[in-house]
Amino acid sequence: MDAVVEARVQSYVDPETGLLAAGGFGNDWDTLRHDQRRRMVELEKALRIQGVVN
Repeated sequence: MDAVVEARVQSYVDPETGLLAAGGFGNDWDTLRHDQRRRMVELEKALRIQGVVN
């Protein structure tokens, strides 16, 4: 899960500037990582309920 969270976070980096472009998260790495981890936890819960993952 850590690798997926990091990939999701990195998707907010502007390839032209190399800077974080996540205005909705205050362009803050920690806030963005926290949100993306929260989203992955919720996704995992939903997949468990559906019996897709154990």
